[in-house]
Amino acid sequence: MTIGHYILIQKGLAAIVALLSILLIASQVDDKLSAEAIRLITPIEATGSSDAYLYLTGIYADENEQPQDVGQAMLNQFQLAQADESYLMVDYPQVKKLPLPQGELFCKTWQDGCLKTIFNTDVDLTKLYQQHATLAARAVIFHRFTEYTTLTKPTISEQYPPYQYLAMASRLEVLKAISQHRAGNTQQAVTDLLLHLKTLRNSLALQDNLIGKIFLLMKISEVIDVTSIILSKTVLKTKINIDVIAGLSAAEKDFRMIAAREFAMSYYMFKQLDKNPELFHTGGNVPGWIIRMIYKPNMTINAIVPNFSEIERLAQLTPAAFTSDFEQSMEIYPSTSRVRNYVGNTLIAVYPDFVQYVARFMDLAAKLVLFNQRYVYKDDLKNAKNPYYADQRPDILSDRVCFSGPLEDSSQLRCLRIKI
Repeated sequence: MTIGHYILIQKGLAAIVALLSILLIASQVDDKLSAEAIRLITPIEATGSSDAYLYLTGIYADENEQPQDVGQAMLNQFQLAQADESYLMVDYPQVKKLPLPQGELFCKTWQDGCLKTIFNTDVDLTKLYQQHATLAARAVIFHRFTEYTTLTKPTISEQYPPYQYLAMASRLEVLKAISQHRAGNTQQAVTDLLLHLKTLRNSLALQDNLIGKIFLLMKISEVIDVTSIILSKTVLKTKINIDVIAGLSAAEKDFRMIAAREFAMSYYMFKQLDKNPELFHTGGNVPGWIIRMIYKPNMTINAIVPNFSEIERLAQLTPAAFTSDFEQSMEIYPSTSRVRNYVGNTLIAVYPDFVQYVARFMDLAAKLVLFNQRYVYKDDLKNAKNPYYADQRPDILSDRVCFSGPLEDSSQLRCLRIKI
């Protein structure tokens, strides 16, 4: 081999090494977070305070303790656990928690037989309410707050406030109204139910996480159904005048913080996987630079952003507009580079569908149309116009009247109960 050949080989090897180095460096480069991704995560990163959140978190506190103090103590536990996976939380003692009402009276009203049970019970409802007076009083205090901010970061292991206490307190209000109706004071029962409805709607507008939002939506639907049955059962219904129940407001349908929190859950998870040696299995020891070659967190995060932006937009539409737009939104499949971000592309191949939750708010709007048609305008239900499909009329069954809609309605949100 001549010196010339040797120099050529050396240059060739050097070029190959340089090229490989460039490719390796390039394989480590991730995209910048998109402006929309930054917009979504910014409110979650902001620090703040919320007396309402602390109160709800500690609503089960012993009668001799303040819910907000217990809520603060539990928040401290949640945050320690989020910061250190090995931290063992110290829960509030179960024996000190306010007892939750139990039994068949606290069934799910959209399930068969539940409404019949709560209307026909032989239980002393006044006594039951008195037994849980502290819970009822605390729920009243919570609903008076004019702010609400979830103070935990949205992660897979996030601890949520005990919404079941509010659920049971709401049922107590419903049972109290039914007791009044059975005693012959239907006007007062309806007045109290509609006042409770207003209270629930005020809290709905403040909720910033999906679980709380859906929980309140379901309780609102329950109150409307119970009010409808009471009005249908009484011979005084023609003498009871009811103001129009307004459709859901922009604040009540607002999904901006819902979208931000659900996005943030993925955001934190994808960030945590960056150069994580345990990406493929627990105890793994894959070098970080190899992980980065096949997984880019920012690219992955940017790919899912359109799904959450779309949720915000859809939530503010009318049911009719939602019907025409949601099918197109279902076709927004998140995707990213299969070459530069193979793992990220795999992770987002099957992504949760949040459109179904937006649809529940559209369905409740349909229930309100039916209620107003029957009890405010006192018009025949067969004349009610479907807010989804203007040329369709409701299906009138023996115990309920229902509108059809674009998605399944397993919780009967598009139906108005008129009998038990």
